[in-house]
Amino acid sequence: MHQSAVIAEPIAPTQAGRGVLVVDDEELHRDWMVHLLKQNGEAIVHTAENGPDALALLETNGDDIGLIICDLQMPRMDGMALLRHMAESAYRPAIVVSSNVDSAILRGVELMAKALGHTVVGSLTKPIKSSAVQKVIASYRGLKLPSETKTEILVTAEDIDRGMAAGEFVAYFQPKVDLASGQFVGVEALARWQHPLHGVLRPAAFMPTIEATGKDVQLTQAIMASAVAAAASWRQDGLRLKLNLNVSRVDLASRSLHDDIRALLAVNPMAPGDITFEIVTAPAAADWGSALETIARLRLNGFGLATDDFGSGYSPLGQLSKLPFSELKIGRAVVGGVAESPRLASVVASCIGLAHRLNLSIVAEGVETIDDWNYLVAAGANEAQGNFIAEPMPREDIAGFARRWAGGAMQATA
Repeated sequence: MHQSAVIAEPIAPTQAGRGVLVVDDEELHRDWMVHLLKQNGEAIVHTAENGPDALALLETNGDDIGLIICDLQMPRMDGMALLRHMAESAYRPAIVVSSNVDSAILRGVELMAKALGHTVVGSLTKPIKSSAVQKVIASYRGLKLPSETKTEILVTAEDIDRGMAAGEFVAYFQPKVDLASGQFVGVEALARWQHPLHGVLRPAAFMPTIEATGKDVQLTQAIMASAVAAAASWRQDGLRLKLNLNVSRVDLASRSLHDDIRALLAVNPMAPGDITFEIVTAPAAADWGSALETIARLRLNGFGLATDDFGSGYSPLGQLSKLPFSELKIGRAVVGGVAESPRLASVVASCIGLAHRLNLSIVAEGVETIDDWNYLVAAGANEAQGNFIAEPMPREDIAGFARRWAGGAMQATA
């Protein structure tokens, strides 16, 4: 399916003027990468033949480097050690790992780098093709890195209280698209803080303080109110979208979730069947009784229930057979790059097969490329979301996205 309406305008680099560092012990590979990077518009390319040289270069030119393409197998310091040392430094450029090893090993190093706090663009398998470099550079240019500033935002409990009282915590929305028809069918609501000094903050900036101060339920209430009001207003304008809302174990255990959502629906023209709650984390053992009561009440009253991030991270396989889920969301950790990885394809196919047998709707998160989109269509997934379709956006941008997406879909079928 052609998506030109969605990605018609190229995304400008977020790190304009910053160069790329290629770290590889083989001169032939370094020269080839320099050629490919310049062919793809990267005018500033640095090189290093080992880890210590790369660290020395970062020490003197770190502010001028936005991306590192790092070989894994090098003498003196291999790629994994380099990533570990970089994680301890003040400089956090984006990362691409490269090697001729099995793709599963590359994937494992990507996960390691993310666990260390790096922003990972992807991986390159040697011998490196021009098309592969083009793809990772396009992804790199689309990044919005929180690490582009070294100034950490200090969030206090008092600031959160003030922000909640002022209505600064709102929902942003990531579109969900039906894979069979290409229609825009729903959104997932994601928490954002419209801070008067720091701009729009993502959860990583405020969730640690929210959780430490026990304000999880208040945050969920604010995001639910923002999201339901937005979805109701779209419906009044003729745009009927289903809504996914994230809830934590604290929300499930609080027992107020069902009453809160019913109170919102009493003043907004939406039905319980239009709303699905995504369980983000497993309830603690001590909370299971209250959580199960909330889950049962939600499902008895017609609300949907999704297990989030299935196949990676929190994957409640045992609970899938015991709890009344209506939707299975396959996590981005196994969806991204599925078209190019036989291992990931096997995991995704197993998830889809299991969901079909359990009569669950299947949503794939983290769809980043047309190849992954096409794979998921062929594999039988129902819906998709991810940056290939659209990034999360404020409520006022949804109507415009709907028009652009419909125009692209019509163009594709014309």
